[in-house]
Amino acid sequence: MKDGAPRVSIIVPSIEPADVLKPHLRAVRERTGRACELILVGQAHGLTDQGLCELGFSHGKVIEGQDRSHPHAINLGMMAATGRALLWMNTDDLPTPAMMEAAELAGDRQVFVYGEAQRHHSDGSTSLYGVPGSVDLETMAVWCPIAQPACVMPASAVMKVGLLDTALDLGFDYEYWIRALKAGMRFQHVDNVLAEVTIRPEAKSFRDRATVFVDEAEIQRRHYGRERPNIYEAFWSECSRPAFGYESVRRVLLDSARDVFRYESQRSPTARRLIGSDARLQLMAQGLKTEVDANAFLPSSSQIWVGTKAKSVTLWVDADAENVALMTDEGVIEAREARSGAARVTWRPERRGSPANARILIAQGTARLSAVAIEWSEGPATAKVRNGRRYPWTN
Repeated sequence: MKDGAPRVSIIVPSIEPADVLKPHLRAVRERTGRACELILVGQAHGLTDQGLCELGFSHGKVIEGQDRSHPHAINLGMMAATGRALLWMNTDDLPTPAMMEAAELAGDRQVFVYGEAQRHHSDGSTSLYGVPGSVDLETMAVWCPIAQPACVMPASAVMKVGLLDTALDLGFDYEYWIRALKAGMRFQHVDNVLAEVTIRPEAKSFRDRATVFVDEAEIQRRHYGRERPNIYEAFWSECSRPAFGYESVRRVLLDSARDVFRYESQRSPTARRLIGSDARLQLMAQGLKTEVDANAFLPSSSQIWVGTKAKSVTLWVDADAENVALMTDEGVIEAREARSGAARVTWRPERRGSPANARILIAQGTARLSAVAIEWSEGPATAKVRNGRRYPWTN
């Protein structure tokens, strides 16, 4: 590294309009001082290298019209960086003043330095990411414990670890941390908030929420030989408790569930076994989320969610018909007898453009959801719940 190099290079991949980008860059400058190189990759809106320096950055670099994707834009910035440490931040992210101290530590000790990120939600509330005090490969096998905007790395890591994997759409930071650990890089925690992150429902990580799970599964298979067992259950859980309460997340997950689970089952024998062994995930693979247990037995009251393109939903329940009903926004639908000891109930959701939900009510005794038939706007789909015998479960 040349003498006089900036303390840190901050890479900003930009697709934002000028009225968003330029105030953001000024805010970054106010929080970092002059010992910072700003590398802008993507839409620059007339900004130049000199223009970035005139904003107050010690060094400035604009790379426009060369990036092919988000991780590729960051890679271009990594290769152009001259700072002793570097990080990348989207226009929803801002460094805190403590980030500069973390960057100096990263450059001096040749370690990845990470801290907390404070999230600002659309309702005005805030929350912390909740990073652990240490990370290792075992920790990474469970979840991604590092808040990407609050992690700064030594510039030497580019030579030791390489660049981001451009084949990953959303999980490239998680994969990079694992690869860094495997390359022998150390991660040091600091007890400071290093970044502030604005959480927006239109952000890519929410708009393409299903891709987060697909990328994580691929990363787990690549580095650990198999995806972690609860990755698909997390997909299921977020359909009822979507990230930060955004309804758009639930819609994305439900509408993509059939394609995602089919893709994962075809791609991975482990995924096929995981999904096939749990009735909740079998149903999720059909685009329906409900609160059955792993063997499809229903509690006395179970909420059901179905994707936006569902025209009708028919449920077969192993229970007497008089004990089964479906409570919907349009009223109560009573079940009919399908055969002795088995009930059938059909629901035609009225809502369009957002997931529809209802509640299955069991008056008494045990009840098991034995089959589901869903008519979609693009065609019907019928599935039996078979306790994980095989996949797919179509008639």
